[in-house]
Amino acid sequence: MRIYAIGDIHGYSAELARAHRLIAADRERTGDGAATVVHLGDLCDRGPDTRGVIDF
Repeated sequence: MRIYAIGDIHGYSAELARAHRLIAADRERTGDGAATVVHLGDLCDRGPDTRGVIDF
């Protein structure tokens, strides 16, 4: 089983969405639909779109 870790997003919703798209593509490629995604570090801090990160 794979585990994907996404580090400090700091309020950058576009980068968060991109990371999830890459993970989705990798999960499909590997057939590991049960893979876990873990968010580590600061989700909302310093970046331009804290609201977008929370809404995501």
